[in-house]
Amino acid sequence: MQKSMQKRVSRRFKRDYTALEKVEQTLTMGCIFEQYMLIKKSEGLATRTINEYYVHYDIP
Repeated sequence: MQKSMQKRVSRRFKRDYTALEKVEQTLTMGCIFEQYMLIKKSEGLATRTINEYYVHYDIP
């Protein structure tokens, strides 16, 4: 027996990536690092791990 195979049809949608308004943020590396550390602390990482992050980042 031979089964009829249907050709797969894929649909592509055109997406519009233009922003409605331009948003510009100027963040320092220190500010971004502190936000990152807040996230890591909320994840419940060990105190030693948190301290190692600070040692390796070497905040001035």
